[in-house]
This record gives sequence, structure tokens and C-alpha cells, in this order.
Amino acid sequence: MKMLSVLIFVLVFASVMAAPSAKALGQDTAPAADTACLIELTQPGQVVIGPEKWNSAADCSGQATVTQSDEGITVIVKVTDDKIWTKSETTHRCDSVELYFDVRPAKSRGGSDYEKGVFQLVIVPGLGKKPDRMSFHFGSGSHDPQVEGVKSSSKRLKGKGYQMEIFLPFAGFKRNHFIPTKTFNFDLGINDADTSETESQLMWAGTDVNYKDASK
Repeated sequence: MKMLSVLIFVLVFASVMAAPSAKALGQDTAPAADTACLIELTQPGQVVIGPEKWNSAADCSGQATVTQSDEGITVIVKVTDDKIWTKSETTHRCDSVELYFDVRPAKSRGGSDYEKGVFQLVIVPGLGKKPDRMSFHFGSGSHDPQVEGVKSSSKRLKGKGYQMEIFLPFAGFKRNHFIPTKTFNFDLGINDADTSETESQLMWAGTDVNYKDASK
């Protein structure tokens, strides 16, 4: 998993901006609730699984914001998807969103091991009809990857696609991880599964081995 860190900056939510290439998610002072980073997954080069099955941004693409407040981190993802399929019991084999966090201290952040401070969270949208399904993963590590108190809700968008809002409370990081400081590493993936398998996957900054290697 290659987690590209990003710089939080103030923006208008609806504005269209390229993903920044700075080294850390955070800023020199504690971020206010209205600071955010805009992330876009729309380019062919971001399709890390099944590029031959990905037709265009209309097939599957996304835009997300990451905001940080005194209470925690909120990720809002808007996904364009021409067909939403969520019937598999395995979360990553459904249309779903993947979040990758590396909140280790700076001296060990970016290492390859999945250990305390590193986790993957996969969320399948319930679209308001069912609760969103969440699963935490820890690569080849052995620690408990869960963050307590995570909340997720989703809804179908007009046209084709869905929106998901995920909140990760800082208090929930305490048991198994570190409470995120002003900077941390982050990546975002979107799975497109029109049938019973993941047909394609877009990754904002990393690769198709994010799930087992925190340095990729």
C-alpha cells in the first residue's frame, strides 16, 4: 500500500481541484472544522485493477473530501457508477469504498508493515435501505485494526452513483492505534463490481497491493 500524504487546505466543497502532492495530511496549526482536502479518482492511470474493463469516468470514478475537526476525521465520497452491485458477503467484492490510514509516529510512518497505527477500512453502501457494511483489515499484521465508534451513511445520487459519509472519532483510535496528529498518511480506493467480482479498482495514490504493503 503506497499512502500518499496530502496537505489539508481550505476550499469550497464544490470546486474542482487536482489532488495535491504534498507530503502529509495536516497543517502546522490544528485544523478547523472547515478545512478539507479534495481528492479525485477520474484518470485511467488511477485504475490499478482491471484497466481493460474500465471504460471511462462514467463507468466508475469518484471525488472525496477529507476534513478534520476537534472530534475526528470525516470523509465524504461521491462515486459515479453506472451499475451498483452490493450482494457479495465479501466487502471488497462489492461496489465499495476503501480507506487506508497510517497514523504512526513520523519516524515509522510510511513503513511497509501493517502494525499499530496502520489499517484498511472497506465500506459497502447500504444506500439508506440497509446499514452500510464495514470491515477492517490489517494486511499481514496481527494487531486488531478496528477503530471504535466509526459511523457511515450513504445514499443514492440522482443519475448513477452514490454518496457516502464516514466519521472516524479520534477517541476511537485509542485502543488499537495512535490518535492522529496534525499530519498522517492516507489513501482512498473505489471498487467497481458490476457482478460477483471486483471488475476494476481505482486508487488515488497507491497501488493494487495497498492492502498488504503500507509503503506502496
